[in-house]
Amino acid sequence: MTKISGLSVRYLMAVIAMIVLASGCSAGKKTGEWLGFESKGAAKEKGVFYAGADGLVVRDTPKSSAKVVGTLSLHQKVVRSKVTDGYALVRVSAGDLAGWVVNAKLLWKLPQAAPATEAVDQAPAQQAPAPAEAPVDATPPEPATEAPKEQAPKPRSGASVFDPY
Repeated sequence: MTKISGLSVRYLMAVIAMIVLASGCSAGKKTGEWLGFESKGAAKEKGVFYAGADGLVVRDTPKSSAKVVGTLSLHQKVVRSKVTDGYALVRVSAGDLAGWVVNAKLLWKLPQAAPATEAVDQAPAQQAPAPAEAPVDATPPEPATEAPKEQAPKPRSGASVFDPY
């Protein structure tokens, strides 16, 4: 039986770990799926979304120079089917408009509406009478005769080469 030195065992374990890591990275799964969880903030690839801006431009290809085929109104419901280069392929739920929009301008859920405030019928609040204006002095106040004395800077102790002051 041959005896393996401690250094060669460490080397062998490092090589095995690198092979396992490389084989996991080359798989078709995302890292989160490989580790058994998905990131919480990740939106679904396909699903229902809403236009996040009024007049969101729909183009025929995923480029900013592409032909405009229509626009979306604010919070209009769309179905996103594909994402490429920052653009999402969408189809309007109620209609025949389809094309590419800037993916960052899509909302994955509608913002919550502000709670309606109840109108309370109250008598108009009585306003306090405006204060009477103070009489204007014709003579300005006299300036102070003594100027404040400037203090001499304190000598620094324990200064460092890294302290710019």
